Amino acid sequence: MIRICKEWHGFVKHWIDRTNSTVKNEDLPCCLCVDNRTSDKVVRSKIWRSLSKLNAYLKESTHTREEQLRRASKIQKDNASDGKAPCPSYPEIE
Repeated sequence: MIRICKEWHGFVKHWIDRTNSTVKNEDLPCCLCVDNRTSDKVVRSKIWRSLSKLNAYLKESTHTREEQLRRASKIQKDNASDGKAPCPSYPEIE
């Protein structure tokens, strides 16, 4: 029991001695854009000047599943030789 109390005391002391980290408020990339392969390079490399502008951007529909599927479908259509995007589930259907 004494060992547990000493370990707890050491943990609490270590936690209290830690310093708070500051959150960066400027020159922020959108991590969702950086990781999204359907976004173009310009969008992926965009740097937001303030955290509030980045937060406002994240509330837009850009990162919804529907928009991601639209961009992926457009990329697939643009890369197809005949200009048609095949259905991944039923490639035999045109």
